[in-house]
Amino acid sequence: MKNLAMIIPLALCLLPMNVYADSAPERASLSRLNEEISLLNIVIKEAQAQSESNPYHRFNYTKLRSDLEKVRQGIDAHLNEEDRHPKEFEPIGGEYAEYVN
Repeated sequence: MKNLAMIIPLALCLLPMNVYADSAPERASLSRLNEEISLLNIVIKEAQAQSESNPYHRFNYTKLRSDLEKVRQGIDAHLNEEDRHPKEFEPIGGEYAEYVN
């Protein structure tokens, strides 16, 4: 029982260290994800330049870039925010096909 009384406070002291241990790898992955989003914008520009003009059906590259920017901003907010309270962001659209009548 005496050992248990010593182990519990020690375990509680170590708990925050375990919580923050995943922080650096997660931050690195999120930073890398933002870099990938930047690279995607280059590919999107290439695809848009190669797209054929179809008067009835086309892909909305502007919406796609806007949605990716919202994702990038959300990641940036998470990485740079010291206040960890939930934030509200605009939802992304997810629909990029445009049908013209």
